[in-house]
Amino acid sequence: MSHSERPYATYRLQFNASFRFEDAQKLIPYFSRLGVTHAYSSPLLRARQDSTHGYDVVDPRSVNPNIGDETAFRTFVKTLQAHGMGLVLDIVPNHMAACGENPYWENVLTYGISSPHARWFDIDWRMPHSELWGRVLVPVLGEPLQRVLAQDQLSVFWDQGRFRVRYWENSYPIDPATVPMILQFGMPELHEQFPDGHSALTEIQAISEKLDALPTRAERGQRRVELSLEETEDLLSRLAQTIVMSPAIQAWAVQTAERFTSGEDGQKRLRALLRAQNYRLVYWRRAARILNYRRFFDINDLISVRQEDPEVFDDTHSLIARWISEGLLDGIRIDHIDGLRDPLRYLERLRDLISEQEPNDQDLPVWVEKIVAHNEVLPSDWPSAGTTGYESLNQIEALMIVPDGYQAIEENYRRMLGRPVHFEQVATWGKRRILKADLSAFVGRLADILHRLAQAKPESSTLREKELIEALVEFCVALPCYRTYINSDHTELNEHDRWAIETALQGAEKRQRASQESLDFLREFLVGNPSEMTEHDQNERLHFIERLQQLTGPATAKGIEDTALYAYVPLVSRNEVGGEPDTDLNQAVSNFHEGNQYRTETAPRAILCVTTHDTKRTADVRARLDVLSEWPKIWSARVNKWRGLNRSRRSRVREKSAPDPAAEYMFYQNLIGIWPVTTSEDGPVAISHPDVIEFLRERLEEYMLKAVREAKVRTSWTDGNSEFESVLIEFIRGAMSGKDENSRLFLEDVQAFVERVARPGFWNSLTRTLFQFTSPGTPDLYQGDELWNFALVDPDNRREVDYELRQGLLDELVTRYESSDESRQELLREMVEHPEDGRIKLHAVREALSVRRQFPQLFSESDYHPLTFDGPHSEHLVGFARLHDSQAVISIAPRWSTSLVQDWQQAPIGEPAWQDTRIALPTTLAGRQLDSMYTRQKLTVADDGTLLAADVFASFPIALLVTPSTTE
Repeated sequence: MSHSERPYATYRLQFNASFRFEDAQKLIPYFSRLGVTHAYSSPLLRARQDSTHGYDVVDPRSVNPNIGDETAFRTFVKTLQAHGMGLVLDIVPNHMAACGENPYWENVLTYGISSPHARWFDIDWRMPHSELWGRVLVPVLGEPLQRVLAQDQLSVFWDQGRFRVRYWENSYPIDPATVPMILQFGMPELHEQFPDGHSALTEIQAISEKLDALPTRAERGQRRVELSLEETEDLLSRLAQTIVMSPAIQAWAVQTAERFTSGEDGQKRLRALLRAQNYRLVYWRRAARILNYRRFFDINDLISVRQEDPEVFDDTHSLIARWISEGLLDGIRIDHIDGLRDPLRYLERLRDLISEQEPNDQDLPVWVEKIVAHNEVLPSDWPSAGTTGYESLNQIEALMIVPDGYQAIEENYRRMLGRPVHFEQVATWGKRRILKADLSAFVGRLADILHRLAQAKPESSTLREKELIEALVEFCVALPCYRTYINSDHTELNEHDRWAIETALQGAEKRQRASQESLDFLREFLVGNPSEMTEHDQNERLHFIERLQQLTGPATAKGIEDTALYAYVPLVSRNEVGGEPDTDLNQAVSNFHEGNQYRTETAPRAILCVTTHDTKRTADVRARLDVLSEWPKIWSARVNKWRGLNRSRRSRVREKSAPDPAAEYMFYQNLIGIWPVTTSEDGPVAISHPDVIEFLRERLEEYMLKAVREAKVRTSWTDGNSEFESVLIEFIRGAMSGKDENSRLFLEDVQAFVERVARPGFWNSLTRTLFQFTSPGTPDLYQGDELWNFALVDPDNRREVDYELRQGLLDELVTRYESSDESRQELLREMVEHPEDGRIKLHAVREALSVRRQFPQLFSESDYHPLTFDGPHSEHLVGFARLHDSQAVISIAPRWSTSLVQDWQQAPIGEPAWQDTRIALPTTLAGRQLDSMYTRQKLTVADDGTLLAADVFASFPIALLVTPSTTE
């Protein structure tokens, strides 16, 4: 078996029905010429038929037919390998889609706890109510069951050889033990059609009697199952064959199903049938309170998978194992690692699987998608290559924001809202809201465990379950990270887990929302010495903690990522996945270097991302919005002007302004963030064609509806305020219509402002690009991001990529840059003077990838050295050197460029921008010659180890320098 070289740079591809294996295969030569070493694919296993992303897997044992078959997959991978590339695969072990397309879920609904796949899913079959015991709740009804039945919205039907229950477009299987209820109801009509002794009649009667002998749901566990599942399935197949062989009998089956729920006793029969099933259809709004399976966050139709069970792990990873053994994979990304009960044990099993499949090549990296808080690190005992890069994304982002400017923007934001709101308050509110609503069923089950244990001890027996719920909520709210990692092998608290738990308990005590008695009991349970407990108490403690750890992650993700970051929006470029908008921007440079140093020492292969399928905005949108921190007064004045122009479009909904100030303000930020620009001899021009405005309006309407629902302030996904949402949409349509004087003035002013911030935003993007592609780690390029990419959260960031344009620009770039010096200089001048066409970003990406691919040791085995600067504009520079033996690669880039130039259209290049600002390099480079990869300029380091910034940035706004020995 032979793998391609280790991943040095990846290209993220989002596969779906519109972008299949065959489409990606055609682009492989382009990816190779661009310089990436590996395609990094979205999930490829069978997903729901209408899936646009692949994370709603229905069968982990087969390829997704929407994107191709196994042959197409292999052809794609072999073509990658023929170009010296490989494949990194995103997998989803935490959850699957709970829908009719999932055969394993269907089997569980059919057979309940007796299903061989019942162990796959994280279901609590032991609900206290006798009617719910042994059943899984399915929250799909649009109204309470009583109303649904009263309106005849549920029915029984015959389809493809089975009787099923139908609810609108969805249908559900019927327990084989209850099929005789339908058959016996229809037998009189069948006897009328066929004489006694007729073979079909005899066969159906015999099958019905055998199925009737099966234990019902209520009887399971009390009497022996007389038929195996295989025998039961065989009976159902015989029944289907008997019925479909005769048109008359098939018509009888269809009519029997229809009549079963009709007539005076139809609803009574249907109720009895539903009560006997292994599932209970319930009103979807009750899911948060009574759901008895663990979901992916708060999504009802994504059910968690029990990867802690070795058999489940083996079953769900069988196809992945085969692909590894055949040398088809070169890396694996684990989606949502924190959702698993025991991430460490999962990673160890995965590492064992990899070792078993490729015993002579155990270097296949595994990356974990995990949010790492700014004050924590990835557990050191995890056998992984690192995270998927959200911490590096936010470290780079912080470099671009002026601390004083951001503070001024925050103050203006608070004045606009009319209250002194802070992010920590909103984050606390968001987490508490999620825990008390969407995740309340999970909290309640944990409180049940605690209450039962508290009752067993005299000193805590008076604690009420309600008190324990409050204690759990406040503990989760105050937890300073996503989760802890206590497991059966590590029941003693390590330093990180003890810090996290103590911080959470102290925070809960400080807020005084939970009783001290309940928090004391929780502390004893979490922090107490396990060795002093009975074996029973130890097991109960571990079970509780493992469950609690699976709650705190979703609470943080939904409370902060999908609530607070949409509700607190002074500068939305800070509100990114894993972002913490209250961190100190004055420490941005040191945090950036410390992060890079940490990855150098502990995770040199960690992924470096700036845009992903999950980011709330693409990197280029954020780069443009970061410019606002350089002009806070101008920005504040602009917003006040726009609010004035659009004042008449606001109205009152439930005695409050609609849209509210935060939503209106967010609309303005995103509007300027995605407005396209083109170039002219006079500078950037914001495109104002009616078709462009219409397209922007449609995108912003879709985005803003999602944003205000996520914010959960005036409306939400579960408690929609249609009046508020309608007013918001009308506000956007009116503001962008151009049909009245105020709208025209608004659009003209927005266009003028976009033209002002566009180029400084481009320079920010180039700085970010350089640091992403040269920092310690494995840079990932999101599809299409090699050119300017201005998009918002999905589905906006999944629009079709124009690869024909990109291939054409790359061909032109390579031809002109690699020909004569005169041609190269002319190209560089064009790119800097007219960056709007994106060639300058493509050049920045290609050259950085070229250096990485040609000289891998400089990026995999080098020492990391932060650079220092001296002179009038030293705070405007950030950079580092990476040294290996006598070789060096040096990355230097500007920030806060608007104060470096007199004309905001100009790039921060040359002596006028930098004056006598100097760059101090490692002393070993004194007197050495360096080559600029972006300009082919040659520079000589002064004897004191410095370079003039004006020389380094003589003709290009970022610098990637290498020692000559690396290019010869």
